[in-house]
Amino acid sequence: MTTSTRYGWIPLLAMALLMAACSGTAAPTSTTSAPPGQSSDLEQQVASQQAQIRELEQTVTELTDELASVRSQLTRTQSYWDACAAQLVDRQQQEATCLEQRDAVSEWVQQELNRYVSELEQLRGLVPLPDTPEARQSLQTLEAFLAAVRDGRYTTAVSLYGGTYESLIGSNPSVDPTDKTALFQSACEYQLRCDLALRRVLAGSIVANGYEFYVEFQTDDGQLFSLGPCCGSDTDPTVSQFAFVVTQTPEGPRVLTPPLYTP
Repeated sequence: MTTSTRYGWIPLLAMALLMAACSGTAAPTSTTSAPPGQSSDLEQQVASQQAQIRELEQTVTELTDELASVRSQLTRTQSYWDACAAQLVDRQQQEATCLEQRDAVSEWVQQELNRYVSELEQLRGLVPLPDTPEARQSLQTLEAFLAAVRDGRYTTAVSLYGGTYESLIGSNPSVDPTDKTALFQSACEYQLRCDLALRRVLAGSIVANGYEFYVEFQTDDGQLFSLGPCCGSDTDPTVSQFAFVVTQTPEGPRVLTPPLYTP
């Protein structure tokens, strides 16, 4: 065997070993594997985030259900509101109708009352005055009382007056409440129509322990005095006959009604 034949296998062996070494080495890559501990932390974070996502999804579902419920309640509330509004309109219409009917009835009643008052005033003139000693004395006392207040003889008027002084005191706070003459004077000057002349006295009715007469007055020019509707009313009747009550006392007849008050 020649030398070249004996050692000719060496290059072949070296080449074989080099090829084996190259085939056993992995090709390099761009991905680096994480250490075992760090991989576990990442898995826990992912699991936690997935749990939070599930909670958020559950919350969204619950809020969606609540929103649907609120919308349903809103729809029912709107329907109820519309029904109430319709009822309110109906009631307003009914009220307007009732008011119209009430006004019509009130107007009719007022017209009938005015007609009744007018007829009653006409009839009073046809009824004779009561003709008894007590009635005649009562009539004379009433006529004397009205003449006294008209003439300014207030002391005489006080002696013929047996009614209350409450309204006179209340209307004249600056006057001594025990001074009846001064009260009559002040009231006749500022509140009462004491200046009216007596036109005639008409029959009224018998009251407890006395009589009620109706009196007509006249103005200075001789015209019948009448009192129209009070306090802005345009429906009250116009009155020209005014009631005065005279009662019997141990001292004689006394007038209970103060002179005429006109607001």
